[in-house]
Amino acid sequence: NNTLTATLRTCTTPKGMAITFDQQDLLVGCDNAHYISVFDLDLLTAQQPIYVADYVQSVAASANAILVHVRPIVSKNPGLGRVDMIARVVTQLPTLGVYQNILPLDTVLTSASNGANILIASSDGSVMLYDANADSFTVSRKDFSALSGAYAASNFNQFLVGTNLLDAS
Repeated sequence: NNTLTATLRTCTTPKGMAITFDQQDLLVGCDNAHYISVFDLDLLTAQQPIYVADYVQSVAASANAILVHVRPIVSKNPGLGRVDMIARVVTQLPTLGVYQNILPLDTVLTSASNGANILIASSDGSVMLYDANADSFTVSRKDFSALSGAYAASNFNQFLVGTNLLDAS
């Protein structure tokens, strides 16, 4: 009947959100604030936030990891961090497998609903894939001079960035 069920207050500049793989929590990444808002989806209540040294730009959850792209305040470069839901902190990743953890500021993350992959797409035309089974970044490529527009990941190893349809290779 389209009635308001609950009001979930976040930071003043929400940048990205994701639902954890277990479907229990909503995570809202905040720019200009050092935390990720966490909401219990069963109770529709705010939980203890997750501390982030930098500013969160995008967030995605797989079956094995929750990753965030951060704008640097403490760290030297924009890059990816891993969320620890128990300790309620984000740790900057030293590397992305064999790749450096230096990504353009306009980088977004999205995950497949089956939790298998997280797509990382950057405005400079680079794309990267995190594989939850391998717990690593397995594929990276730069076929485009720039990327923009909508982005999505399917359960069938297909990914969309702008008007480009990509597969897992």
